[in-house]
Amino acid sequence: MKYFFTKYRFFLSGAALILTAASCTSTLSDEPATDARAISFTPAAETRAAVDDADDMADGFKVWGWYGNTYESTDKNVFDGVTVTKGTDGWGYTGTQYWVPGMKYNFYGMYPANIGECTDKGIITVTNFNCSKTEADAVDLMTATAKGDGDSPAPVAMEFKHELCKVAVVVKAEQGVSATINSATLYGINIQGTLSGGSWTGLETPVGTTDTPFKLSGSKTVDSQTPEADLFGTLLLIPQGCQELKLDIAITRYEEHQETQTISLGTSIAQWAAAQSYRYVLTIKANAITFGDFTVEEWGLTNTGGNINIGKQ
Repeated sequence: MKYFFTKYRFFLSGAALILTAASCTSTLSDEPATDARAISFTPAAETRAAVDDADDMADGFKVWGWYGNTYESTDKNVFDGVTVTKGTDGWGYTGTQYWVPGMKYNFYGMYPANIGECTDKGIITVTNFNCSKTEADAVDLMTATAKGDGDSPAPVAMEFKHELCKVAVVVKAEQGVSATINSATLYGINIQGTLSGGSWTGLETPVGTTDTPFKLSGSKTVDSQTPEADLFGTLLLIPQGCQELKLDIAITRYEEHQETQTISLGTSIAQWAAAQSYRYVLTIKANAITFGDFTVEEWGLTNTGGNINIGKQ
């Protein structure tokens, strides 16, 4: 899964899923008129999300859709959690559907396809979502909405947006400094909650030092050859307050100076928001550890803060 506009809107964070449409038929029969074309789905290849490109969505995304005389009265179901997957002939789904003239359509999408439900009012719900996985196992939870018109069939861009935030904790070495990170533990994070209608509720008690899943595996060294180390890899987390967010870290400098620090990360950024990227940087110096270079952007790396001296030897 890329770190991951002019301002881009988050289409699959930067990409669009297309429901390709053309001329019409008067029914949703599997035997349409000869001039009818089916509604189809084609993810665009380029993205700027944790999902690198459309191929990363090969396990599928889910679509719901309703139609009616107006966009406010779309009560007839056309897609009920249909999973769209990529096969040898491209993207497709079971049970082809066709445009109905005179009808207005509301479409809703969810990635990945194995979670979530949606009502005819467009309320997408994911119950008890757990964000404790990292790296390749991390889930980039995204939702989308779009409209369609049976009288004017045209490609329907389903613009996906991130419902999570991306967090990284990085250690750097000042020039001429060598240090080994012996252990690191990130805790004070709510790892489970329920998404409904774009809002998160039911966040559990933040995980502590023993039950947190975010721990450094092994050790990492930073020096002139490897000046930067990402401690926990890709973290895609539920948006939440950061008041309890802490980092325990044990460091050895020059193979002799050992020190352990408990750092409160909530003093720099108070709240994580959906579709934002947060990057925390610790710099190991000859006689101190500096915490700073806080960065926040829409899945990016724009510097927003200064430095805080957290320890000397």
